[in-house]
Amino acid sequence: MNNNDTLAQLVEKAAAIKTQMQTRIDDLRKMIADLARQIRHEEQAPVPLAEIDSRIPAFVAGRRAAWIEANGNGLILGRGDSRFVRGLGSPGYRGTIWPPEGLNNFLDVLCTARPDEATQLLRSLVAAVPFEAGTPSGERPASIERLKVQLAEREAEEERTVDEAVEAGLAVEHRPEVRRRRENEAAARAAEERAVAERRRRQAVLDEEHARSEGAPERDPATIMPPTRTTTLDADGAPVSARASASTYLKTGEIGGRDGVR
Repeated sequence: MNNNDTLAQLVEKAAAIKTQMQTRIDDLRKMIADLARQIRHEEQAPVPLAEIDSRIPAFVAGRRAAWIEANGNGLILGRGDSRFVRGLGSPGYRGTIWPPEGLNNFLDVLCTARPDEATQLLRSLVAAVPFEAGTPSGERPASIERLKVQLAEREAEEERTVDEAVEAGLAVEHRPEVRRRRENEAAARAAEERAVAERRRRQAVLDEEHARSEGAPERDPATIMPPTRTTTLDADGAPVSARASASTYLKTGEIGGRDGVR
């Protein structure tokens, strides 16, 4: 076998590895999409038909109680806001016998008058509706959590495989959500590095100021002279304010009085 044959084999092997990588990436992405769909379905799908069936009797009983509470008195005694509209049980027959508005709601009336028939009717209606049920409500949280764990594992494997494929020279990009996450992580790292650098700069300034203050020689209080002031004295040697001296000069033309210097 010559060198050309060996080189050709290496190229062929590298091409096969890239093909395997691309196939694995495609498979992983299909798994990711399917797991994400399953999670959405489990979060939003109706419960199984048997669980719906078990809820119907309580629903019917609730509607029956609500109808009696809202309309029962009107059915027997009529409307309380008018003496001319009487119920089926009113003691007198003057006015109009008027049924409550609640009689217009067929399902509520059926739930109240014939709860068994209402239950069977609702079960028949539910059975006639096609739908894709999820797991029972009691099992659903665990099912969703299991799917999320599987999804996280597949996503991590897909990301590693893409990194390896890129290093091997395969022209493939990460999924958009991976690119966004990495961009956000890079931006956060850059912001943290800038913040650390700024804290170090401020600390260096404080350290320098502290070093200067520590290294400055202490001054002897005796050598610190108070600020000097020039005081004008009058003829008797008493201090004269600037305003008084100016007033004297304006009057006498002299500074410091008659015996002052002209």
